[in-house]
Amino acid sequence: MNISFVFLLGLFVAFVGVIPPGLLNMTAAKISLKEGYTRGFMFSLGACVIVGLQTYLAAVFAKYLSQHLNVIEILKRVAFVIALISIYFFILAKREVAVQEVDTSKSKKSRFFQGILMSSLNVFPIPYQAYTVTALVTLKWMYLDNLSIGAYVAGAVSGTFVAFYIYILFFEKIKNSKISSQKRMNQTIAFITAVVAVVTLVDFIAVMPDSTHFFDKCYEVARQIPFGRVTSYGAIARHLGAVKSARMVGYAMTASHGKDVPAHRVVNRKGLLTGKQHFEGTNLMQQLLESEGIQVKESQIIDFESVFWDPAKAL
Repeated sequence: MNISFVFLLGLFVAFVGVIPPGLLNMTAAKISLKEGYTRGFMFSLGACVIVGLQTYLAAVFAKYLSQHLNVIEILKRVAFVIALISIYFFILAKREVAVQEVDTSKSKKSRFFQGILMSSLNVFPIPYQAYTVTALVTLKWMYLDNLSIGAYVAGAVSGTFVAFYIYILFFEKIKNSKISSQKRMNQTIAFITAVVAVVTLVDFIAVMPDSTHFFDKCYEVARQIPFGRVTSYGAIARHLGAVKSARMVGYAMTASHGKDVPAHRVVNRKGLLTGKQHFEGTNLMQQLLESEGIQVKESQIIDFESVFWDPAKAL
């Protein structure tokens, strides 16, 4: 995986999450306008330290979810309830928290710690980044090895600082305005939460009838893949009559270790070893395939079509 690409992903995702007007970026701009750029940057650096920590925790949580699929199912069950609660507190609740005017007497050091404190109170980046990282891993745009996580976190910190930088340098229009409350931003967050919750709930309902035995069915198919041959997640899903459940097949293979299932013979539709991070060691999946005479280069099976096994035709 290209580390530079993962870094840019982290930068972009964090930038999109921070750029809408909110308490942190508006406070950074207000401090800068009243006390100078230096103190505005010190506040931003303090906030970025916490964003980096939150992003790391989110990536670790996403990695945990990928290894404990039962937790994902539980989260899907409660997602809709969480959405309703979010909508109530962020949209229907009328009370707004008053934001104090910026105190210009604070030092550079205190501005740094103020950034840490205010950013710590904003826990939105954790679920936002956890969901985004999970989506990126599902799309095979990044893996959850330590190097990729480090690159993503560095990108997230950079993207956050770039967003603050834009507010500090270019938002002269807020010089005589009050720092806006979080209500509008919370409404956006609630809407995003509701959409994500509904999508995941629908996805759960779609696979719920076979959810208990679906993994076992995947294992039955995987055990019949001949030595020296491979198939794809999508091919198994199609064979089982669940065309849109390739991701669930991937979850099944992740949870198959220790169950005498040749999960190394299941790759993505292009012959990429996208599940290799779930095997012990850096290249165990590749080594297992090569021991069966399958050639692999840069996590890509060479001449994939010649070794592809289609369960829909063979079974």
